[in-house]
Amino acid sequence: MKKNGNMVVLVTGLLGAAKLALEAFGYSIITDDQINAIANGVAAVAAVVAAWMNNHRKDVE
Repeated sequence: MKKNGNMVVLVTGLLGAAKLALEAFGYSIITDDQINAIANGVAAVAAVVAAWMNNHRKDVE
């Protein structure tokens, strides 16, 4: 599912951008481990949704 793959990249990119912006002002709120955990969670959900949608699509004749 390309749409779900793009969601993972979008979430990871937004978190990375927020981390860089906050660190520029001296705040260390978001850690690399948190970004990795969130990205892994989103990727897992996207994989489950993609597998479910792939198995439940209707055959077009």
